[in-house]
Amino acid sequence: LHLTDIQGGYLFLLTAIGIGSGSIIAGRVSGKTVELGLVPMAGLGVIISCYMLEIFSTQLYAVIPLVVLLGFFGGMYQIPLDTFIQVTSPNTSRGQIVATTNFLSFFGVLCASGLLYLISEIFQLDAAKGFGVMGSLMMVVTTVITFQYFDYLSRFICMILSKLHFQTTIVGLENIPNTPAIYFCTHTAWNDTLLMLGTQRQRMRFFIQQEQNHTHTWIKRLYRMLRVVMIPTIEPLENNKLCLAVIKNTLKKGISVCIFIEKGDLHTEIEKFNDAFSFREVHAETDYPIIPVTIKKSEKHQRSGFYTRILNKFRVPAAISFSQLNT
Repeated sequence: LHLTDIQGGYLFLLTAIGIGSGSIIAGRVSGKTVELGLVPMAGLGVIISCYMLEIFSTQLYAVIPLVVLLGFFGGMYQIPLDTFIQVTSPNTSRGQIVATTNFLSFFGVLCASGLLYLISEIFQLDAAKGFGVMGSLMMVVTTVITFQYFDYLSRFICMILSKLHFQTTIVGLENIPNTPAIYFCTHTAWNDTLLMLGTQRQRMRFFIQQEQNHTHTWIKRLYRMLRVVMIPTIEPLENNKLCLAVIKNTLKKGISVCIFIEKGDLHTEIEKFNDAFSFREVHAETDYPIIPVTIKKSEKHQRSGFYTRILNKFRVPAAISFSQLNT
């Protein structure tokens, strides 16, 4: 770019502005719960920004917004990880863990300086190629993190899709615990999974009867991404020891369970589960609350303004109710 040292310093200022903006957005999106689903998406943004900086390295007007975006995604990438470490650390050793994290962060800065020397002095690559190398390294790290936090990423994506697809009215939000729970929910359509994930921040695994004939390939891929467990219709879930073992292991991992009820009264089906010895054994070992959930969907409005019709073409009015189980 042929900039002076002072002019080049302004690029660092733009990066700092991007980092601050990304950190604020990450905090607003996360709210009171750490949103680890942001990390892989922000990592992808860093990768794209690095490669774009390599391609448009000679065009100042392209470099300026790309530097801001690099800082933005960097801040969005870092904040959830730092917050997760602080929140999940045991009270007795939180100070030691945070101190170790800071030490590793500064050690990473030292390694970055060594990598910069390696790229520029040993391999004789210019700054543009250096961004490409950084993007490649970030791709490896992001791939590992994506596999590690895939449940968080899929839940976050489905939450976004739910916000776009539904006009949701939530009843009984105070009945949703901060801990994992067992949800018994009426099943009306494939997008019930999106609706459930869009109403809370806990990771969730779904159990659905196979009698629902989902022939669309993309629905099957969605269920595969969400790791939905299909229940054989020849054996009720309350007597299926294999599925019950999966439910127990899922709850022990801190992931909520949603069991979709295809037919019959919701509370009657819950009583059947409570009467089954195998399910009572699982519930006694995990001791997580059972929450009945009712989903109701309305028809899209056909007679409305042009822009409203366009919006309603993609958004469905829906109501979801979380109630307490009467014991």
